[in-house]
Amino acid sequence: MEQPVTVNFDTDEQGRRIFAITTKHGSLDATFRPEIAWFCIANVDVERRFRGRGTAKMLLEQSIKTAKENEAALMYSAITSRECLDAMTTVFGLEAIKVTEQGTYTPDGEVDRHDTSAALWLILDEQA
Repeated sequence: MEQPVTVNFDTDEQGRRIFAITTKHGSLDATFRPEIAWFCIANVDVERRFRGRGTAKMLLEQSIKTAKENEAALMYSAITSRECLDAMTTVFGLEAIKVTEQGTYTPDGEVDRHDTSAALWLILDEQA
């Protein structure tokens, strides 16, 4: 059963839109800079026991819709975990991601590992 996705934002003193895209078991934080039309995914978080159920994919797909609704020309993100790398690769495709180091998965019960080094760089007007 698909979870509802909520999109909220505030505008900071510099005119940037700070987004919180949420579901019952996860969230995605992003910033849109209208002066340069860049949409930055800052954080994707899914509750550990709900990982592997499509929540990150749903949040990332909503981030594309939100970026396009705000007329973003570019989406980008630093990727520091293997789990996030997998989700972003599924949604954005490997051609949009530059991987420097592919880390390991975080074993159950451990603090999230951040041993992956990759970056998302997606030009939206090239998307259908």
